[in-house]
Amino acid sequence: MFIKQNESTAARRTFYFTATNTADDSAYTGALSGADLKISKAGGAEANSAGTATHIATGLFKYEATAGECDTLGELCLRVAKAGLYNDVRVKTVVPWDPYNASSLGLTNLDAAISTRLPTSSYQDLNTILDAASTVETDLTLRGFFRLAAAVLFGKSAGAGTGAEMFRAAVADHKVRVTGTISNNNRTSVTTDQT
Repeated sequence: MFIKQNESTAARRTFYFTATNTADDSAYTGALSGADLKISKAGGAEANSAGTATHIATGLFKYEATAGECDTLGELCLRVAKAGLYNDVRVKTVVPWDPYNASSLGLTNLDAAISTRLPTSSYQDLNTILDAASTVETDLTLRGFFRLAAAVLFGKSAGAGTGAEMFRAAVADHKVRVTGTISNNNRTSVTTDQT
């Protein structure tokens, strides 16, 4: 789970954990505070807790971390450290954004129009990209590459084993896109139609 850095709403800084006695594995229902609970921020040294732990029922507790305990980005660890109780470690991640903001996570510029980030003059139409000369290699456009590859991969073929294999347009099946001349199991020439 995530906690916003310096979160001001206490309920959003809450950890839930269990406390169990080591002597008989029974639920612990007493008080927990200060040195009973240890806090580590972003992998740093542990410190005594400053927040409030409340027993809910049958050894289930909730701990509301303070805003000061949530001031460092990274993992925030809560560890039960009271003698006679099993260690129970819970981890949350302190983040710079607001996981409770449904519209933009509290991040700026998510609602900004794309045109405010990139000038319209820099936009390229998809057809312009597909038909730009020599985009794949000399005299082969991206659209032409897709047409040729689709013909060989998905189109009907004819002439297998005759020395002249032909691959037709994949969907329209209206023309031969690739013709390969085969000699001694080697393709010696290829004729293509990208149009």
